[in-house]
Amino acid sequence: MGEAMVLRSGGGGAEKQPTSWRFLQAISANANFTMEKGRWYRVHVYGKSGNGGAIPNTQSYAFAGNGGGGSGGYSCSVLMEKKETGVFCTVNDAITSFGPYLSATAGGNGGAADRYTVGPGGAGGTASGGNQVNTAGFNGGAGGSCYNSTPGSTFSQSVGSPGARGGNNGGDGGSAAVGHFSNLSGAGGGARLPNSPYTGAMGAIGAGGNGAGYRKISGGTTVSQAATAGNTPPAWNATSPPTLYGGGGGGGSGSFTVIPGGTGTPGLIIIEVAA
Repeated sequence: MGEAMVLRSGGGGAEKQPTSWRFLQAISANANFTMEKGRWYRVHVYGKSGNGGAIPNTQSYAFAGNGGGGSGGYSCSVLMEKKETGVFCTVNDAITSFGPYLSATAGGNGGAADRYTVGPGGAGGTASGGNQVNTAGFNGGAGGSCYNSTPGSTFSQSVGSPGARGGNNGGDGGSAAVGHFSNLSGAGGGARLPNSPYTGAMGAIGAGGNGAGYRKISGGTTVSQAATAGNTPPAWNATSPPTLYGGGGGGGSGSFTVIPGGTGTPGLIIIEVAA
């Protein structure tokens, strides 16, 4: 690897660093990238965002909500090499890195609720190596809490609450069901990726699923309200400046079925060049 340079404006004949940038390429899987001699690059690295939680197959019911996924870390560098240099880019479920220059780790998956125990939101990822920005990701929203309305009451008399919104104004938490015998909790929303100098848009993040309701009374009519799955953010569009997203929403709480959480946005490297 050559010696990467970040040259500041003015003084000693140093080359001026660019002040404006344009999108060049997005890398969403392991790949090789060639830095041309003397060309300026601004590189943005985003770790994968976590998936929303869901109750496991071994558990038949949960009244508290599942957690939303945490967002990946974000790192940014302005780089210029003295000679043509190949860079191996790594993008997987654990880490996203632009060679040895900068990297970001994945956000954590949302936790699964355990009957009355809330599923926590996934932790945000970390970032390192950036000479411009290193920002940790944000935590996903926790699932809504649940408690028995009467001491010694049966499970069917539990009372739930909405899930929390994901960090950095992420996905909304799911709503709690309003039931005659049971109010199951909403799930937490996914966290939004950190804000960055990158000029692309920030899109809607995965919202948490709604809790299920049993024997919901509406105008004297008995209604069953099914739990809903956590939302998954849209896929990257790597052929144009991508819209940034974040973590998946947690699956809504339900009984005798597994309600899936949403899938978080995969890791990504965005490369810009001087405009």
